[in-house]
Amino acid sequence: MNVRFLWLGSLLVSAGVFALVAVTDPPAPSEPLALFWFTVIATAGCAVFALALVFVGRRVAQPELIVLGSGLFAASILPFVHGLTVPGVLWSEPTGTFMFAAWFGVPAGLLVAAPALFTGWSGRAWFLRRATSYSSIALTAATLAALWLLVRPNSVPVPRPDAWWTIVGSSIAIAGSMMLAARQIELFEVGRRKASLAAALGFSWLGASSLIWFISGPNDAVVWLAHLLDASGVLAAAAGLVLGHRSNRAVTTVLAPILNRDPAVALRLGITPQIESFVARIETKDVSTAGHVTRVAELAMRLGERGGIGGDRLRTIGLAALLHDIGKIRVPTEILTKPDKLTDEEFAIIKRHPEWGQEILDSDSLLAPVGRLVRGHHERVDGRGYPDGLSGDAVTLDMGLVAVTDSWDAMVQNRHYRAGMSHDQARAIFVEHAGAQWPTRAVELLLEHLDEEGQLD
Repeated sequence: MNVRFLWLGSLLVSAGVFALVAVTDPPAPSEPLALFWFTVIATAGCAVFALALVFVGRRVAQPELIVLGSGLFAASILPFVHGLTVPGVLWSEPTGTFMFAAWFGVPAGLLVAAPALFTGWSGRAWFLRRATSYSSIALTAATLAALWLLVRPNSVPVPRPDAWWTIVGSSIAIAGSMMLAARQIELFEVGRRKASLAAALGFSWLGASSLIWFISGPNDAVVWLAHLLDASGVLAAAAGLVLGHRSNRAVTTVLAPILNRDPAVALRLGITPQIESFVARIETKDVSTAGHVTRVAELAMRLGERGGIGGDRLRTIGLAALLHDIGKIRVPTEILTKPDKLTDEEFAIIKRHPEWGQEILDSDSLLAPVGRLVRGHHERVDGRGYPDGLSGDAVTLDMGLVAVTDSWDAMVQNRHYRAGMSHDQARAIFVEHAGAQWPTRAVELLLEHLDEEGQLD
């Protein structure tokens, strides 16, 4: 069954349980001391997990983990204040902080996590490049806000379910949490990592806790359920993100060019030890192209996302770009590393690497779709490519994305037998041969990306 249907089904169940509890009003602990200790312990644990995620992100230079961890900390420290101000324990009377800190926790977390939330936002890259400094500021601001709420407990408005700003803020909290959950679902679809599912459920539960603000006069059971969802959500999201990183540690060296720019790209590839081994064999066989396949994979996935491609299809493109030269492990080393011009016979051997690549990948049934793109990455729209001489629409956009990114990187990078050409020269070649050598749409996506990134001389 499609994992998105399962995820949406779980959301409906959560909402249904919330409604059922609100209507039936089952018995629940109502002693202030019980609520105090439950909330304080749960939210303190969430804050520690969130800080651990920030630490992991900083240690491995993964900016998205840093930003998301900072957001989860903000979503934990304010509910921690809510727990401390439970009436009848440290504060004898209800305060504005008690309700405001509970309501503002999720919106504050989403505000901090915004650079990771809006993936199409033009300023996202600027924030992620400064993730460590941004995180320090965000963590400090959240902590100071928490202290201010404790020092001035009656200086903030008390959110009411019928107030427009309460409804708007809660709606934004739910929508933003679901957007983060949907992003993790996409990571699961492409990378097949169970940790991504855990993170998706965590963000979903975090958003579901905001349903309490749509209930007039919540009873004790609803309050406990909201706290349980909130704490479980932060813990599951943080744990899922950390475990997702841990399962990807083995390929950090191979994928360094991708990981250093955007960890989500590497995670979406769903790298396995077998794929890691393939990449290592490619670069060991032909050291002159070290880094080539990872740069091509990164660029191909960025172009695919720009073209609205996602899910399994994007993963297939990324893996095909990463493994497009796997067939070269069957090419004699003296041909691959020959500094002089190849003879016709030697070039004929080189031209067989797409076929050999497909044969190697077809040995794993899960990589067969990848093998078909690998076989087609030297086909041309005008029919002059190889190995099958495909033409026209038979040269698909997916083949074209692997082809244009492979060609771009080969043109502009230095090789042992020649210097790389300028970006302007390479761009002119793509403009001239769009629709003949490469699919026009693939070239358009490449040029749009280069223009946006300013990658021209």
